[in-house]
Amino acid sequence: MTSLTCREVTELQAGDRLWTQWRDLLTRVAPELSIFGPEWFSIWSQTHGAADRWTGSLRLLAVIDEADGLRGLMTLSEQNYAGIRIKASAGYFQPWRCILADRDCERDIGRALGDFVARSGWLLCQLGPFRRSSAATASFLDVLNAQKKAVVTKNSAQLAVCRSPAAWEDYKQNILGGKFFRKIGNYERKMERAGRTEIEHIRRPNPERTQTLVADLAQIEQHSWLVKSARGKTRFTSPVAQRFWTRLIDEALSPQDRFDAWIIRFNDRPVSFCLTLTALPTRYVIANQYDEAVADYRTGSTLYRHMIEEGIARGVRTFDFGDGGIEYKQLWGAEYVDTVETLLVAPHPLTSRLLPLAHAARAWWQSRVPSTSKVNADTKVSNAENMESVQSAVASKSPHDEREETLLSSANELIETCDGGRSNTANAIGSAVIQA
Repeated sequence: MTSLTCREVTELQAGDRLWTQWRDLLTRVAPELSIFGPEWFSIWSQTHGAADRWTGSLRLLAVIDEADGLRGLMTLSEQNYAGIRIKASAGYFQPWRCILADRDCERDIGRALGDFVARSGWLLCQLGPFRRSSAATASFLDVLNAQKKAVVTKNSAQLAVCRSPAAWEDYKQNILGGKFFRKIGNYERKMERAGRTEIEHIRRPNPERTQTLVADLAQIEQHSWLVKSARGKTRFTSPVAQRFWTRLIDEALSPQDRFDAWIIRFNDRPVSFCLTLTALPTRYVIANQYDEAVADYRTGSTLYRHMIEEGIARGVRTFDFGDGGIEYKQLWGAEYVDTVETLLVAPHPLTSRLLPLAHAARAWWQSRVPSTSKVNADTKVSNAENMESVQSAVASKSPHDEREETLLSSANELIETCDGGRSNTANAIGSAVIQA
């Protein structure tokens, strides 16, 4: 067993010893993790990590061996909830976040990180999304469970991945199938007949091209379904997002040949894109979107065809499609291969008791409130009627319901004890736990 210790580092500067060791560590992690270098997290911290509730400060948990060599890393930042700082995994939400671990000692690295977090006394940590199959993640959670630290799952999703053959013709025949391939071609030809169509592959763009690319991505999103849907969330339209992607592409992804994007222009207007990150032999499909004006041409399928054909020729053997939308992704050979989870961890003795109570109370409350998504559309129930049904459900609580509701007050009492009785701060922590 490797003898490892974990240290918390709060300073990261380009070219310093940790930065250099981190770059070296990337040669010893699983190949698909090699994109997660110091540039990735430093740029995120200065853009997304300094917006909204984030404080803009990185807190790196560095796992060191006897020779003071870096063997593993967990990257954290902080979120501010009414003056209370909550630790949370740093970095962009996709690809999934992870523990960077030297493949020679993944489980030892997970144990060292778990022991550090268990002893930290932090009020609350939000960690992930992690891949459950990771050996480092498994041993990390084993330590937290052994030391009886509360861990609850905030979000859980299935990861969709396609394992590709080495030749495009084999992929086309055995995964796509002739019928689906012809269908894709028909949509592409239909679009070409309707107007001037150009498909551009952007690889290793220079700074000037990056600027126009990010503007194109934002324009397409602004004319997509995202801006009309309550579930929609744009990735390239906000100033913060544009600064992040511009810097990440120019300073890290393009110089390392990790970045590829495909853009369709229709009558000289950008109307559809597919954006990927490549860490051979893996390609991450980060985002694809289309202008609603070209919805009938199924531009996403056209771009997927180009993206996968180019990837196979370049040595990609794993296409990571992220989670969700499995029905469409199955057409491209994807299947669920792993669980990706976001976890809430309470290392502090009192919040470790609080978190399960608050989590149970929240789950109970959600189960008591009728979901509008379950209302039959044919009944056309109005918002006012929905609110009336919620109020009726709450008003008709049984004695058992009332006993269950004391979970909330019990949780608040524990928060108050944890903060030494200052009720205003206690309420802030309680809000953070329950909102989380």
